[in-house]
Amino acid sequence: MTGLFHLRDSDRGRPVTEIVSRVAYSQLHHDATRVLRDLSVVEREVHTADDASSFLMRIRPYRRLDDVIDGVVLTFFDITDRKRHEQDRATLAAIVDSTQDAVIGHTLNGTITSWNKAAERIFGYTAAQAVGKALAMLIPPDRADEVPKIVKELKRGKKFDNFDIERIRQDRTRVAVSLTISPVRDNDGNVVAASTIGHDITEQRQHRIAAALDLTPALIRDKSGRIEYWSQGMQALYGYSAEQARGHVFHKLLATVFPRPLSEIEAELERTGKWSGKLVNRHRDGRVVIVASNWLRYREPDGTARVIHINADITERERVEEKFRAAVEAFPGGMIMADATGKIVLVNAGTERLFGYSRNELLGQSIDMLVPAASRRHHEGYRNAFIKQPEARMMGVGRDLRGVRKNGTEFPIEIGLNPIQSDEGLLVLSAIVDITERKHADQQRQLLLQELNHRVKNTLSTVQSIALQTSKSAETTEEFQQAFGLRLVALAKTHDLLTQSDWKGASLREVARQQLRLYEQAGANAFTLPDVDVFLKPNAALALGMMFHELATNAAKYGALSVPAGRIRLSWEVDGHGERRRLQLLWVESGGPPVEKPRRRGFGSTLIERGLAHELNGEARLHFEPTGLRCTVVTSLASVEGVP
Repeated sequence: MTGLFHLRDSDRGRPVTEIVSRVAYSQLHHDATRVLRDLSVVEREVHTADDASSFLMRIRPYRRLDDVIDGVVLTFFDITDRKRHEQDRATLAAIVDSTQDAVIGHTLNGTITSWNKAAERIFGYTAAQAVGKALAMLIPPDRADEVPKIVKELKRGKKFDNFDIERIRQDRTRVAVSLTISPVRDNDGNVVAASTIGHDITEQRQHRIAAALDLTPALIRDKSGRIEYWSQGMQALYGYSAEQARGHVFHKLLATVFPRPLSEIEAELERTGKWSGKLVNRHRDGRVVIVASNWLRYREPDGTARVIHINADITERERVEEKFRAAVEAFPGGMIMADATGKIVLVNAGTERLFGYSRNELLGQSIDMLVPAASRRHHEGYRNAFIKQPEARMMGVGRDLRGVRKNGTEFPIEIGLNPIQSDEGLLVLSAIVDITERKHADQQRQLLLQELNHRVKNTLSTVQSIALQTSKSAETTEEFQQAFGLRLVALAKTHDLLTQSDWKGASLREVARQQLRLYEQAGANAFTLPDVDVFLKPNAALALGMMFHELATNAAKYGALSVPAGRIRLSWEVDGHGERRRLQLLWVESGGPPVEKPRRRGFGSTLIERGLAHELNGEARLHFEPTGLRCTVVTSLASVEGVP
């Protein structure tokens, strides 16, 4: 008490109102009188003069043991801490209620427990409407799974700081807010509730969008097409300022070329609320500007319909793509572009020629349709392996790749693969070349190499035979050397005939004579040649020259030319009329050793019966008769006859 009243022992019996008090309370006498009069209890909150301390003062009657009221009893309870706490809470409540941010208290299961005025302003619900309701009423349906996830993290003590998100107002419109969600702990540190602070960022976001939109080539127009907003990006793209563009119908200002009638595009926009496509516009200076344009229809708060256009300049890309398409189209072989699944998205005219399909038949189809059925199972594996490691390379190196035409015929091909990254994902450009002619040329080259090898061996054998026969007939060494040398020169001139005619062709008689003259000079005067002559094409001259060489060489080794009595009759004739005129050639040996059919087919036989027949587009047959070898050749005159 001495802290409230300045008491001394000598103060006993003095009226309490006369004692100096630190309590700022002037009604003590009045309240004490009332208690004595009414025999009631009076409670007052009193404070020290400096407001440093607060007390709950209670005044009640003082009753003696003989039940006589003999004064009043004053009791003081120190409530300083409680008052400060209440004041702090009141101050905090006032701050919360006056802040521009929504402050929402809620349980961990999402039930709202407190709701300030800013929350009412931002979300449209009053405190009476919100408290006790589920926080989920503010969450858009497409984000309904957020609450369980947030509650789970809050229970772990996690705080969510300043994340931008959309919430739903009472009128079901969306509002952009930045939220901070914090766990609320009790004195023991346990999470018992949560608080959410939301800052309305709608205007801030609109400013950001407006700033970004101004840098983007964008316009806003009314339903009739008249421009109401024209960004700096549009000015940079088309050369018109906002003042010059506003009020104009957009497609008239830009001389727009649409991919289809504008009425159809507007109908789609009305039906779906959006449209996108490629437009060809004109710059103020007349230049062509090609854009990828996206249109979006929306309504202002007053219900007025507006359309926003956002354009992306693809002029240069279109030019590059046009050059690419021109290069692809000009490629003499096939060019096919397919996506990662193998679906064809581009073909050139060469592909149409190569496979026999039209573009419309190929586009959108699987590239497997161009692969022979027997190879499709493996082709899918090769394609998947390329997609996993896309790099430019030849396909099928070391393998025999084949394509299949629309008519079902197969042909050998060579493929070059090039991966291309695009907005639609990985694309693969295949360059396809028909190598049928190359394959045939390779086969012919191999055949010629084999023939060269065979001919060298035969030439050496022929030289040996000529040398042997010459040595038998020559009486002196000098005579042998002279005759042998001349015959080697004659052998070297076998192919000079075509060189002399600049490879226009050669006389059939001269071809036969060049190949057989060596054997005549060797003493085997056993040949008879017809008087009729035919001027041969170069390929026919070479083919028949090789045949004569093979037959003569064989005769010298095993047939009629291997013995002095042997004879060879070589004849040919032309019969038939018009396109049916034929050349028939006959080689008949006699007087030689008995002939037996060889056990295996040698290179000479293959060359004559297969190579010669193919080259002359005719027939060639060897008949191994006991009296001597007989060879017949029949072909159309048009296949062998040349122009001198």
